[in-house]
Amino acid sequence: MRRAHRRTSTRGVGRAGLIGLLAAGACTAATVRPSMRPLPGAVVDTVQGQPDSIVDRLAAAIEAQGLPVRRRSAAEGYVETQWYDLAARRARGPDHLASDRVVKLRVWVDALPPGETVVVLEAVHQFVTDPSQPGRELEVLVPAGHQADSIIRRVLGALDRRQR
Repeated sequence: MRRAHRRTSTRGVGRAGLIGLLAAGACTAATVRPSMRPLPGAVVDTVQGQPDSIVDRLAAAIEAQGLPVRRRSAAEGYVETQWYDLAARRARGPDHLASDRVVKLRVWVDALPPGETVVVLEAVHQFVTDPSQPGRELEVLVPAGHQADSIIRRVLGALDRRQR
């Protein structure tokens, strides 16, 4: 018995499949905002405005304080500076010695309906250098009155002044 072969066109399926592959390739799991949460005790404030514009304003205010922004995403509501040596006034790599003068600022920004945004800022330093531990495990918030804590207050103050 002979089987009949039926010809079918794969032209449309091929294009649809290619478009699907391209679309899937464009969607990556790479994000700017980390999955970690702010440390307990981070500064929290609620401001008027949309998260994307708040992120832009916060990044500008942080850079105005002299700290270089390393990561920023208005869409994800996140800003992070490089490790920064407050005494030397320069960026440092992740291999810096444990010192309370080398800090990093992180900001999480999320919408609160209607038209408000919650802003969470943390300034951290590493209290010890231990290559066997992930970096986040070694971080602690800077204490009240620390120079980085003052920077956070000035950044929030600049954000409040621009709202009025």
